[in-house]
Amino acid sequence: MNIKITADSTCDLPQHLVEAYDIHLTPLYVVLGEQGYADRLEMTPAQMFEYMLDSKNTCYTSAVNVSEYQQAFSKYQHYEAIIHISLSGRISGSHGNALKAAEDFPNVYVVDSANVCGGSALMVERAVQMVAEGLGVQEIVDSLQKLAPKIEGGVILNTLEYLKRGGRCSSILEFGASLLQLKLVVEVKDGRIKPSKKYRGSFTNCAKKYMAERLCDLQNVVDKVVYVAATACPPELLAQARTLLEQTGYFKRIVEIEGGCVISCHSGPCAFGLFYELK
Repeated sequence: MNIKITADSTCDLPQHLVEAYDIHLTPLYVVLGEQGYADRLEMTPAQMFEYMLDSKNTCYTSAVNVSEYQQAFSKYQHYEAIIHISLSGRISGSHGNALKAAEDFPNVYVVDSANVCGGSALMVERAVQMVAEGLGVQEIVDSLQKLAPKIEGGVILNTLEYLKRGGRCSSILEFGASLLQLKLVVEVKDGRIKPSKKYRGSFTNCAKKYMAERLCDLQNVVDKVVYVAATACPPELLAQARTLLEQTGYFKRIVEIEGGCVISCHSGPCAFGLFYELK
């Protein structure tokens, strides 16, 4: 069956994989001041972080609208089916807009990844794999919906400044975390991003503690694949992370992901996390 896979840009799948799998990405937007920029296409995280150095500058994100999804889906009507994997519907209005757009296309199936970044990327790759195996569209959709709640993912944040500026945490909480050198871990649970735990100390040491706890029980990780997501992290930290993952002797594949502008707008620079599927 001739099936096209599309996804929201917030899956942050590396560009070489986007090209290899021929994935169409629908960009969400990051709005700097009053100007919107398409994620991955018109703005880089480095440019956004440069803009945000001025504490007076504002930054927020915007969903893909119905018309943009309709335009994307209309491009691939020569396919028998289109499976679109969206950013969690409990995080963004993009999923609802994709569903609305799909009403005009009987061959479009919209799947809520119930995740972000590496978690969504995992689902995109699994969809590509199932298409290659020759599975039917409904079988793929059903499998993806069963996969979503099995994805484990979390990110440790170096700063709460960007959450504060986006109105997602108070100035008092951000100040206290900065004063006490607290690094917050946020996890994706039931399609929502929720605070999980805190570490205290330098970001590098906290990131190592976070990884150690994540890697203490690997036997439940499916396919021995892990997605490492990061936003503007020092190369040495990413190298150390890869070394730790390789030293476990467990993972057959390590996929490194750079968070795009939409993810970075909320996490800030030097955020780091792991995503994988559990049995």
